[in-house]
Amino acid sequence: MVLTSDHGNVESREVRSHTLHPVPLLAIGPAAALAGAGSLLDVTPRVVSLLAAAPTGPSS
Repeated sequence: MVLTSDHGNVESREVRSHTLHPVPLLAIGPAAALAGAGSLLDVTPRVVSLLAAAPTGPSS
């Protein structure tokens, strides 16, 4: 399970774009490989690689 958040400018209403403040990242199970993510940009490639490596279920 991966739980994270992207955010806008809630920290400062004067900023009209996304801020660079840290966001929470919770990873449980095999996705805990995300623990070293330094940026939200690190999350998607790691999730995609985890999904590609995941077993697809019983073989027929």
